[in-house]
Parts: sequence; structure tokens; C-alpha cells
Amino acid sequence: MKKFSRYFIVFSLFIYGVNFGQPSSLTDQQKAFLITKISDLIKTKYVFPQRTKKITQYLQRQQSSIEFKTAESPAQFAKTVNQYLRTASNDLHLWVGFNRKEAASHQTSNYATYLEQKAKSKNYGFQKVEILEGNVGYLRMSHFYNPRYSEKTLASALHFLSNCDALILDLRKNSGGNLNMVNTLDSYFFGRAPVLTHRIYYRSGYEQEVYTLEKLKGKRLPNISLYVLVDRNTASAAEQVAYNLKHLNRATLVGEVTMGTANTGLRHSLDDHLYIFIANGEYENDATRDTFEHKGVIPQVQTTSLEALQKAHILALKLQLKQCAEKKQKKKLNRLIRKVRRSAVNYKID
Repeated sequence: MKKFSRYFIVFSLFIYGVNFGQPSSLTDQQKAFLITKISDLIKTKYVFPQRTKKITQYLQRQQSSIEFKTAESPAQFAKTVNQYLRTASNDLHLWVGFNRKEAASHQTSNYATYLEQKAKSKNYGFQKVEILEGNVGYLRMSHFYNPRYSEKTLASALHFLSNCDALILDLRKNSGGNLNMVNTLDSYFFGRAPVLTHRIYYRSGYEQEVYTLEKLKGKRLPNISLYVLVDRNTASAAEQVAYNLKHLNRATLVGEVTMGTANTGLRHSLDDHLYIFIANGEYENDATRDTFEHKGVIPQVQTTSLEALQKAHILALKLQLKQCAEKKQKKKLNRLIRKVRRSAVNYKID
């Protein structure tokens, strides 16, 4: 029987070629060199090899365009190349980025430390934890960081909410992030026995089956009523969590259709300041045998992003009402539902 690995994603860094230092502008020669390097990486790394010729040839042709010739700074170069990549590939997981501090950190042995410090400064993506009226828990996550150093915070947040009657997981405007957090977060809402959530098909032909984890740092919540908030800015790894929980019948999704960026990818350095992110694996959910690439994740309950939290809160309270047998408690819940409905809890997402 074929064996499959667990879900461990390591970001590979390919550092070679000329070093541009910290240029305020790029010469034509440097830009041509970067286009060659980008093309070579796409040819060898992109998950869909049959598309690489079209993409790279289009890039090469655009070097004579006015937009390309006038893109002198690294940031302008990245923006211009991304327009070309979007046109040629229609793939949001194929893009060039510019980050002076982070890209330079790639070149040092302290890059892992830099990533951890960056995650810590963002509280590992955990923006808000609270208990709403009616004993409904609320957890807002803006980004997914490596669970190696963020799971402790996740475990603490979920432990704080573990006595709630329902939980709202807010992934609106969550841009995704570290793919190991997909598996870790999913796992907290299932029992100890591993559950196959999805597969990743790599260009090499390798197939990776992804299961929920048997060991976690915190308390599982396999029976809590779960609502996941999503919107059009929910992307990538955050979409994978939403799609998995929806199609394993573990959560009710509330909000808007998501961005539709399903596939996995890796970042490759181009120079001290520029890097390219290239899709390297194709996502497939086990339950649906399908992907949400270009389609987005469709919530069971569709509403606007601003109204999603209020809607989910009411749904959670209505479920409590349905399960309630005491007259006094039913009256209390009905009053609370009316209050929440009137209050227009339209939180602005930072």
C-alpha cells in the first residue's frame, strides 16, 4: 500500500546569480537577468508544466513594452511583472514580491528567527478572542503563522472558549499563510482519530494525503457548534480550512464567496529584495474530489462581509433555542436574538 507523508511544508530558497545590493533602480541588464531567472523557475517549478511555455514566452515579449522599460525600481518591476503573470497565467499563486527587510533576511542564517519575531509582533495572527452574549465564542484570525511557534497561542485561545455553546471562527480578510496551520487548525475541531481532509498533487507526480493530527498542544473541540466567517478577501490557506470544515460537515460557513486560490506554493529568492511565489501543488478535497481554485469557497449562508458576524451570532443563538427545553431560558434567548438583530453588529475588520 502506498504510503503518504504528513503535512509538512518547508519553504525552499533558491539563491543564486548576481547580487543587486540595494539598488534604487534596475538597469535593463538586471531586469533581463531577472526575467530569465523568473522564466527558468517557472519552467522547472510551476505545478502546471503544460502552461509554462505560454507564460514564459509572454514574459519575454513584454520586455520591449514601455511599462517594462519604465519600471525602474524593484517595487515597480515587481508590480509590472505581476500584471504580465496575471494576464498570462490567471493564477493568483504566481507572483513577484518586493520586501526590502524580509528579502534581505533570506540571505542570513537568522531567517527563521526573523520569521518567528515577525509572527510574534503580529500575535501569531490572533487579533481578537472574546465571548459574545449568549455564551458564543469568537476568535478572529488575520493570518496563519507556523504552528511550531503559534500553536501555543491557538491552544490558549481555544481553551478560553472551550466552555462556550458555540464558536465563531472569523477568517474574513485572512490572506492565508503557513500551510501547516491548515492541518493544525482543522484538527482542533475533530476527535483524536485521523481524518483525511485533502490531497496535494505535486508536479513531480508525488501525491500527499493530509490527515488531521493525533497530537495537539491543546484541548480539542470536536462537538462545539462551529461557524466560520469568510469573505471575498479570504484566501489560500484560510480558504482550505473553510472548505475542509464545510465539506466534512463540521462547520457552517457564513459570508461571501472567497477568493479562489486553492493551490499550494513556495517562495524563491531572486535577489536581495525580490522573490517569486510559485504554485507547486494542486489541492483536492477528499470529500468532494474537487478544488475551489478560481471558484472560491461558497458559504452555506451567504451575506455581506459586514453582516456575517451578526448573522452567525443569530444562527448560534437560534440553535441554542431549538435545543432548549426550559421556558424561562427560551424567553431569554428570544429576547437576546431580537437584541442582536436590532443592534446591527457590523464590525469593521482591521
